[in-house]
Parts: sequence; structure tokens; C-alpha cells
Amino acid sequence: MADAAELPRERLLAHGPQALTDAELLQLVVRAGNQHYPVKQIVSEVLATYPKLQGLAEGDQGLLEHIRGLGAAKRASILAGVELGRRAMQRQTVRYGQIKNSEQLGKTMISRFAGVNQESMLILFLDVKNQIITEQIAAIGTVDSAMADPRIVFREALKLSATNLIMVHNHPSGDPSPSQADRDTTTRFQLAAALLGMHLIDHLIVGGERYYSFARDDPESN
Repeated sequence: MADAAELPRERLLAHGPQALTDAELLQLVVRAGNQHYPVKQIVSEVLATYPKLQGLAEGDQGLLEHIRGLGAAKRASILAGVELGRRAMQRQTVRYGQIKNSEQLGKTMISRFAGVNQESMLILFLDVKNQIITEQIAAIGTVDSAMADPRIVFREALKLSATNLIMVHNHPSGDPSPSQADRDTTTRFQLAAALLGMHLIDHLIVGGERYYSFARDDPESN
């Protein structure tokens, strides 16, 4: 029978990483404590510093350095794990093929923006069959706003021979409800797309575990 320290690993191998709690996943990354700080205490302090893992996606090493018992090797393991997960989600987004509906995209983007505290705008460039050509970060702003320049976005769309576009941005507050600025940005991009013979399929706003779709939820955009 596996001892208590090995239980998270055994559960992961038997049921997959989704079966583990945040604390158990961190315990596997940190692996062990020391004579002064047991691993569960270190994990508890990490989760207290990053409630619900918010902010950990940015890999703020300065905060990690203040956690007792978390040495350079353990900090490196956490930061490497976070970055690996971020890259895996980013590359999954450009590989899932055809965009079929807002629900499919919304669920993916909730995972994509999990723990991100800075507002940013992502543009998906699609072909005539709604297959993803590529994606690009169009803007990174403060927690209050992210501005994307339509001229730059559509110049890139023309270079890629994109027919359709989807805008996605996050609200770090956790509330995906669109602001008036969000509505104005959507309208501006819709008009610019129409002038160039393109189509803005949707504008998604991700907030926490929810998302808002202009195509699905906003009658003014239909």
C-alpha cells in the first residue's frame, strides 16, 4: 500500500490529473518539504499567496521567494510547471481545428485565461471553413483595459488571407459582462471587417469560470 505522501501520485496515475485538487497537484510539483517545513505546509502557503491559483500564471517569482520552505529548486519546479501548462493550452488552441460554436471556444478560453491577472486581447484568424490559420495577441493592457488597433489586426488578416476573425479578451475581475468600451470595440471591428469583405464571427469575454459571447448573448450584435 502506498504511503500518504504517494497517494496523489497514485491517484493521478489511476484517474488522471483532473482528479487531483490544487493542493495535491502542487504537492506533486514541490515533492518534499524539509526538517522545518513539511510539504503540506509549503503547499498551503503557496495557495494562501495565490488564492485559487490567481496570479500564479504570471510566474511572479518575487512572491514565491517569500514563501517559507520554498527554495530555489522548488520555485523553479513550480514556475516550469506553470509555463509548461501555459504553452500546452496555447498550442491546443491553435490545433483544435474548426471553430464549431461559441460554447466549444468558450470552454477552451476559460482554461486559456485561468489565473491571468492582466487584461489581454487574442485574435483568431480563420479561413473560409472556419479553420484556425493562426492566433495572435493583439493587445496587452492593464487590469482595466486592453486596446487592439483594427489597422494592425486587419493588415495581418490580409497577409494571412483570413476570411473570418474571432476576438477574445479577459476580464481579470471575474465578471465577463461587456462594458460599453467592449461594445464599441466590437462594433468598430465588425464595421472594419465588413469593409474588407471579412466577418467578425464573435467576440468572447472570459471572466473566471464564465464567458460572454456577443454572437450568442448580445441581440444587438445579431
